[in-house]
Amino acid sequence: MPMLDDRRIDLVSETDAHGTRRFVTLVVARDGTLTLEGQDLGGGLAGFFGGQASEYEWLWKLTPEQAGRLLRSLGIPDAAPDRVEQLVSHLRSLSTATMQEQFKASGATFSSHVSD
Repeated sequence: MPMLDDRRIDLVSETDAHGTRRFVTLVVARDGTLTLEGQDLGGGLAGFFGGQASEYEWLWKLTPEQAGRLLRSLGIPDAAPDRVEQLVSHLRSLSTATMQEQFKASGATFSSHVSD
């Protein structure tokens, strides 16, 4: 899946009933690394994390080998010229939690940060 430049593809942009905004982006790196990035913004986070939390950022990162494992598990062939488009279509059909579970199941590393 190597390409000339990293691609950032927006998957989710929504606001919940409490006014908390969520953004989820897929980053496809030149070397085939896949990163699922998320950001939640708003006062609703304080109820979950406590204190004055107003921003939560997280990411799941797959190495090129792990990314290939994810794609194959979804039935996307290695040689498919539209692999990224097929992956994006699949991810957009899922909840954010299910997207994260699929990355986790493929061996992704996780990191997160909460701030005021």
